[in-house]
Amino acid sequence: MSHKRKNLLDELNKLAPSEAEKLINQYAKSKNKSVPKSLVITYAHDIEKHLDTVTVSCPYCQSTNIIKKGKIQHGLQRYQCKSCCKKFTKLTNTILEKSPWSWNVWTKVLYEMLHFSSVDLIMNTLINEHYVVEITRPTVLMMVQKLRELFVYVPKPELHGVIQMDEMFFHESQKGIDNPTDVLKSGKRRKGRRRSEPSKYGTMGNEFGTVLCAVDEVGHAIAKHVCMGHIELDDIYLNIHPYLKMLHLSVQI
Repeated sequence: MSHKRKNLLDELNKLAPSEAEKLINQYAKSKNKSVPKSLVITYAHDIEKHLDTVTVSCPYCQSTNIIKKGKIQHGLQRYQCKSCCKKFTKLTNTILEKSPWSWNVWTKVLYEMLHFSSVDLIMNTLINEHYVVEITRPTVLMMVQKLRELFVYVPKPELHGVIQMDEMFFHESQKGIDNPTDVLKSGKRRKGRRRSEPSKYGTMGNEFGTVLCAVDEVGHAIAKHVCMGHIELDDIYLNIHPYLKMLHLSVQI
């Protein structure tokens, strides 16, 4: 190994993983080349390392009665469930399974999402600031959609202090269904309608789903579909009360 190459490797080893990744991506972009497959494997190991503190359980039956069962092609640890006998890794059935992108790329996408960045802005940030080569708009959109689906499982916050509530109405829609069901007449079909067609029951009629939104003084928010049509006080109590730890309630309906 030449002295120059050895010095270069020494300097690379001094860099943080995220900085080294950025440097390699920048070099690949300047040479108009793909990121080496070996680096993709490194990404998988890096993601697995970030999950070291997570208790491993079977993604199929949720049992924790598991054993180690060798390694897969990329060198990731493989496990076998002693309850259902299925094999898996820490990434099985997660959005990170078989992902060619590193942990840093995923966290950057999440960071930009939480700052309300558009898909195009996220893509441009990854390309221009982090030198992520070969990433496309459909790929970024797919990553955003996968992360959005996970938000459903995030525990709801407790609301403190002054809490303000308001409702929003969304016209019931069954787009893409050949025989839509009439929400007002259980079990019966209704005729299809144009999206812009107004409801004959009015804006707050029973054809509109009512979403109750509540936000506290520090910005914690809850949004839940509570009923069809006009909202009642009982709907507020049943759906929002479990999240309240309040001093004063201000209701705007």
